[in-house]
Formats: sequence, C-alpha cells, structure tokens
Amino acid sequence: MTKRDVIAMHTDSGAVHQASEELGVYVVGYSNDMSDYAPTKHLTSPVWNWDIAYEYTLRAVEAGTWKSEDIWWGLKEGMVDLAPFGKDVPDSVKALVESEKQRILSGEWDVFHGPIKDQNGEIKVAEGAKLTDEEMLSLDWYVEGISGEAPK
Repeated sequence: MTKRDVIAMHTDSGAVHQASEELGVYVVGYSNDMSDYAPTKHLTSPVWNWDIAYEYTLRAVEAGTWKSEDIWWGLKEGMVDLAPFGKDVPDSVKALVESEKQRILSGEWDVFHGPIKDQNGEIKVAEGAKLTDEEMLSLDWYVEGISGEAPK
C-alpha cells in the first residue's frame, strides 16, 4: 500500500481504524464517529443517529398512535450526518462536502437521481428520474465504474 490509499468499510468495529492508524493509511469510518480509533488517519464517517427514530417511535407508542412504517430519514431529519473531519482533510474538500450537503438538504440533488448508468454504460435511471424506495431495496446491478458481477 502507498500512503495515498484510503480504506473504507461497513463494520461497526474500530478494528479497521486501529489497523489503519498502525499502518499509516487513511480510513473512512462507518455508522459513528470512529476518530478515537485512528486519531491521525481518520478522515470522517457517515453517522446514523438512531436515537431520533427511537424517540419518534417511543413517543408514538406512548401516544397510542404507533403503526408499522418504513422510516427513510436522512440529513434533513438529522438521522444521517458526517463525523467531524480529520486534521488532514483539506479545507477545499470540507467546503465541497458542505456545499454538496446543502444541495442534498435543499432537494436540488440526490444520489439516486438520474442519469445513472450501470457498469455496462446502460442508462438505468433517466435524467430527471429518481429510484423509488422499492427499486433501491432491490438493486441487482452495479453503477458505472464498479468491477465485478452483482448477485442476482
């Protein structure tokens, strides 16, 4: 590995961060702020603030209004966010991320808005269209730039 490598993973463990810190390799966390595990190599982490959904659900149960439902909350509701940036993240990158975050919050942009091509270059989501929740939950193709075969 070179010092330009960045490790990203989808585990709720600080082990990857600890190994990255030991190896001197940058790392992006998952699920919560994992900077304590890699104080010099942690770049940021997506953060899921589940307490917001739990509080909503508990209040509904207490009020007798609870019903089974899918909750697709994100940045706007505060359920999704980013951990603080690591010291080596350039100010220009921080500004770009904040700008894109504001575009998402305003509804101007969404990662699931088209045009989106699959790895063969075929348009899967037309410009101006957006994947539905059901389509997101049943994706069986990879986006352009991903190598490998998606499981069917």
